[in-house]
Amino acid sequence: MNRTRGVYFLANDGIIDLAIAFLNSFRVYNPSLSLCLIPYNSDYLRLKSLQDIYSFSILENLEILKWCDQINYNFFDEHRGHFRKLAAWQGEFEEFIYIDVDTVILSNLDFVFDFLKEWNFVTSHSNYPHIKQWVWKEGIETTGYLTEKQINYAANTGFIASKRSLLNRNNIDSCLSTALELKSYMQLFCQEQPLLNYLIVTSGNKYTSLTNLVDQTKNQQIKQEVWAGANGGLTLAGKLFFPFNNRYYPILLVHWAGEWQPRKIDYRIHKILCLFKLSKSPTPKMRYWMKYKRLWRHYRYFNSQPWLTDKVEA
Repeated sequence: MNRTRGVYFLANDGIIDLAIAFLNSFRVYNPSLSLCLIPYNSDYLRLKSLQDIYSFSILENLEILKWCDQINYNFFDEHRGHFRKLAAWQGEFEEFIYIDVDTVILSNLDFVFDFLKEWNFVTSHSNYPHIKQWVWKEGIETTGYLTEKQINYAANTGFIASKRSLLNRNNIDSCLSTALELKSYMQLFCQEQPLLNYLIVTSGNKYTSLTNLVDQTKNQQIKQEVWAGANGGLTLAGKLFFPFNNRYYPILLVHWAGEWQPRKIDYRIHKILCLFKLSKSPTPKMRYWMKYKRLWRHYRYFNSQPWLTDKVEA
């Protein structure tokens, strides 16, 4: 495998079902692309046992991971492993893509690396007014710290292509105090997303997104991420077809951000199932009903071995 290029994902054993679906889909379309797990926390022994099956390495540099955690504690009192995404810029790959694990991959990723010849940061979605609310709160414009262009970028950081050391430890540590002055304007419900946006747009490097590239080049063949909360997709044989401008195009990945976490009704249903001994799990792992779950289950159980088939709620 080419170690100068690779993909990072962040996970632990608590979301191993999501991770298995991600890994199966990733290896279907990217059989030889290097892959590396960034541990969300210390609970990843079951995931570690899958290394040989899915051929991935693990970023286990405790110094780097502890540094990421210290940044987390500037924003939250408890551990939020999401900030360990920052380890990707300190890792082994010269060029890399980071992908959230609550996704299934539906394409080869090689074409994304080509954009890094011109751009230093390529996210999936940006410059959409409805995404801005998940990055910045009202009033950010009045602070004077960011330009209108920087604020409006407001990117989804569940998918980022970039290059090693562009956000190195010295860079981040030196601008963290300024970032913290904007803490009250950050939508911290989205964990590390506001901080990463701040670091990207103030880095002095060129940034864009796949959606921006489509708008700029008019190339409708640039594959896109689809949010699983969107209506209108057609699932067929492990693929999702989604209408863009009334035509169906190949999709890069499907992202269940905010769509897989159990809701109150899921806990109620799970309690009933436990009463009838139909579930052994103390809590529901995922929603009993979520959009495009047939697609997700296709990859969760894709070519599954017996040891991979722990029962997951339908």
